[in-house]
Amino acid sequence: MLPWQVEDVRGTIWIMAHDREGAFDGEDCRITEVLSNFAATGVRLERQQKSLLEQARVAGENALANSIAHQINNPLQELMQTVYLLARKDPESDAFAQKITGDLTRLSEAHCQLLSGQESCD
Repeated sequence: MLPWQVEDVRGTIWIMAHDREGAFDGEDCRITEVLSNFAATGVRLERQQKSLLEQARVAGENALANSIAHQINNPLQELMQTVYLLARKDPESDAFAQKITGDLTRLSEAHCQLLSGQESCD
């Protein structure tokens, strides 16, 4: 019997002979140790693979969010500039432009929240 442990996971390799002729010797002990290390390594590698897959998933989600945020930002900035120019050109539409600017500002703030933690807003 040889125990093994990887972080909080424990296991034991049990080997037994079915008759007296199959006595346990030094070579059997060495093979049992190899099997015990193999089992522990398998558990360790499985945990590392799960961790790497989770990191890749999170990185993919962040990249997608960043891409979408940039796709939103360009037309948003163009709309804000257009409203600004409209208000300057036609003073009678100033109240309407202010209403649209307020809505666009809220949309811009939501855009910044989408990017928070990834990069700063321009």
